[in-house]
Amino acid sequence: MDPEDFKVSLKEAGLPADYIEVLSAIAAGLREGQAATVTDSVEALLGRKAISFDQYAKDYASAFQG
Repeated sequence: MDPEDFKVSLKEAGLPADYIEVLSAIAAGLREGQAATVTDSVEALLGRKAISFDQYAKDYASAFQG
């Protein structure tokens, strides 16, 4: 999504301007690849392999439903 379109959609959703700037900065970092590095931190902390986001979403879908 275009960064300006992202900001407009957040504004239309009623988010405050400072929160829109924070979310836009996070999105920019993600676009630039700042979260691209994969580590073994989850495995080291939990003592098991990490699960995928897809699996997490399936396992906890009920927690996100109204």
